[in-house]
Amino acid sequence: DTSVLPRKKVKDTRAALVEHFKEGRFVHPSALFGPDQTKLASWLKKNECAEQPKDDGTPEDQDELDGNAVVEPAHDYADEAPASADQDLADEQREAYKVAAE
Repeated sequence: DTSVLPRKKVKDTRAALVEHFKEGRFVHPSALFGPDQTKLASWLKKNECAEQPKDDGTPEDQDELDGNAVVEPAHDYADEAPASADQDLADEQREAYKVAAE
């Protein structure tokens, strides 16, 4: 609760609120909340990560990147130019497109 009364214009009310709270901070009472410490501790304990096994199936040389490590492309065809739509079509399909275009 403040001693600032609403003004005719929102701009004026906002200016009055800024002037009123210029020395301090305004935090709405509904913003002052926090979880119950016992419930929080219980939830954290329940959702605690189990220790991960040492061997997760990933080869050792792929676990972490070294500073100068070369990373292989994600796909075998990364360096190839994309195939045109015409190259992917069989002769029958190309002929069907020609007929449809006429």
